[in-house]
Amino acid sequence: MIRSLHFFCVLSLALVLGAFAPAHAQTGETPLKPGDQVKITITGVPAGDQQSMALQLYIVSNDGTIRLQHLKSEVRAAGLTPTALARQIENTYKSARIYTNPAINISRNQTADSAQMVTVSGNVRVGGAVVYRPGLKLMEAIAEKGGFDDFANTKKVRLVRGQRTTEYDLSNISQNPQVNVALQPGDLIIVPQGGFGLRPR
Repeated sequence: MIRSLHFFCVLSLALVLGAFAPAHAQTGETPLKPGDQVKITITGVPAGDQQSMALQLYIVSNDGTIRLQHLKSEVRAAGLTPTALARQIENTYKSARIYTNPAINISRNQTADSAQMVTVSGNVRVGGAVVYRPGLKLMEAIAEKGGFDDFANTKKVRLVRGQRTTEYDLSNISQNPQVNVALQPGDLIIVPQGGFGLRPR
């Protein structure tokens, strides 16, 4: 009788602990962290959006977020498994009434070398990674991600390279071409939001 009671208690405890176990322990997935690269595919949306999202390679930024098309703010990714992030993005699109019934799949990019990528984040049309190539410059990388959005502060674009951050005024690039600096693998470009929601001219 005592052994049966003991077995029942142990079994009950195991079930309770299992119910509260982290999702990644049950799915075998590990949470994302800054620097991780992911591929995102989406269905249940217009064909053009499906293709443009599938062609992107997204890198989790240093602050743990990624930026997706049509969304004004970045989405928290660090600490979530790919499956959990996919569900969060689906709900975000639904809440914003951008898509009615999106279905998203996220997978880690196991082959790309982050040291050969440049990341563009902040107030651009579609944030994410750009494949580095010799001669790639600041404005080219931003242009590859759709250019500045309507809320970008083009006067205070930050370039993070290792432990060093440099600020550039890109509001009048034609008269100041020297600020269109050459990039290096691993660079992070951050485009901040402008004051009062307006892009400085």
